[in-house]
Amino acid sequence: MSEVETPTKGRTVFRKNNREYFVIAKNEYQGRVFVDIRSHYVNDDGDLAPTKKGITLPPDKLVNFISSLSAFVQEMTADDVGDMDSEVEKKTD
Repeated sequence: MSEVETPTKGRTVFRKNNREYFVIAKNEYQGRVFVDIRSHYVNDDGDLAPTKKGITLPPDKLVNFISSLSAFVQEMTADDVGDMDSEVEKKTD
């Protein structure tokens, strides 16, 4: 399986490492639709099986979640660049 499986209707799979995957899926529970982002592992049959690790959101919260995640990534990226600049300064001193 590649890093990201070609999305099918209502499901996308992202490979975390050799043993774990994240599955983003549209699920229905008690007549309500949810977006489930869950860690999966490969079971003995070679199929992806869900773990307890994950989150479930109503679709109307998904845009806010993605915005928050994007802001977090930008902050981490800025911090990483700052950390790299500090390391370069230490080496040139």
